[in-house]
Amino acid sequence: MGNDRGNEAGDRDGAEGASGTERLTAPPDDARRPRLPFPVVGVGASAGGLEAYTEFLRACPADPGMAFVFVQHLPPDRESMLVELLARQTHMPVLEVEDGRQIEPDHVYVIRPGHTLTVRDGRLRLGPVLAARGHGRPVDDFFRSLAEEQQQRAVAVVFSGMGSNGTAGAQAVKAVGGLVIAQEPESAKFPGMPRSLIDAHLPDYILRPSEVPEALIRYASQPYAAGDGGEPTPRDEQVLADVLAVLRARTRHDFAGYRKPTLLRRVRRRMGLGQFASMVDYVRALRQTPAEVAALADDLLIHVTGFFRDPEAWEALREKVVDPLAVERSDGAEVRCWVAACATGEEAYSLAMLLVEAAEARGKRFDVKVFATDMAERALGSARSGAFPNGIESEVSPERLAGSSTGTTASTG
Repeated sequence: MGNDRGNEAGDRDGAEGASGTERLTAPPDDARRPRLPFPVVGVGASAGGLEAYTEFLRACPADPGMAFVFVQHLPPDRESMLVELLARQTHMPVLEVEDGRQIEPDHVYVIRPGHTLTVRDGRLRLGPVLAARGHGRPVDDFFRSLAEEQQQRAVAVVFSGMGSNGTAGAQAVKAVGGLVIAQEPESAKFPGMPRSLIDAHLPDYILRPSEVPEALIRYASQPYAAGDGGEPTPRDEQVLADVLAVLRARTRHDFAGYRKPTLLRRVRRRMGLGQFASMVDYVRALRQTPAEVAALADDLLIHVTGFFRDPEAWEALREKVVDPLAVERSDGAEVRCWVAACATGEEAYSLAMLLVEAAEARGKRFDVKVFATDMAERALGSARSGAFPNGIESEVSPERLAGSSTGTTASTG
């Protein structure tokens, strides 16, 4: 299924094992490396973004050792003065993006109006001109590609703006162990975008724009972001056993089935965020700080999935299971399904859509009930609400977004 790849918890199901979203972390944690040897910071904003950008750059040193890519949702039908305005606020070069431009540290790159922007092989790639005003979600698009490219050296910062652009992309950054920062809503001219991020429980920090550069520099200086942290020592192995014991005692969940590289990377990530010098210091903090135990468990249970993730797997499910079931079941029949490790519910709703579509294609109507479980209560809360950011437009077809799933019941627990 969509998020079955690289299950950290072995063969355990969602009732007893890891959150389904956490499964997405296995390939980056165990095999993939960041493309560039320095952090790349995607800074997204919309309305009110200029004020936040200005405050941010004024507080940023000229040689922070990282690159900044400013992605603002700009109309395609007018010239932007953003490069000229921002160049007055920093000693770093400020450049409008050209297709294929190599990313360099201590540089600021600004999206061209009316374009989508991604990063690939260390270079910025411009998409085609967007014909419709307001079309597209450039912040989400860039954050997703940044996560793919830079892994733990990907940073997503969301400043002032209306709507939820950036939330879906920030989920991808969080899934690969990158850093996510939201502007403090009270300091934003338009708090919609950072508030959406906060409501999704994604930010590692919630800061005013002037406070963000210091947090970024601290993060970049940690072994977790600067490198891979090296191979675990025998002492690390012993301390990791202590970490697992604390998690088991405090959360009543056993993470011992997770792969050690994943556990170590997630522990080192928390150490970097908390500025802990050693794993021994971190274990001491875990024993004394329940909030840090919850934060580490949350990092291990990355609540990020997607609609119809791994399209080939969904097509195989439709062809081999759903369509034959729709043929053999009579009109009005009850169909029950269970999605284990459902995370925030996208996979459960994807399955419901397939079942309803298959029934309607054959002139039938089934009483469809989809049951979904997960060990992460916060993720289940999101699944129960059935509310998702507008960024799902890239995952769900317009026909499905406009369609109705009448007669389908989703139950999460």
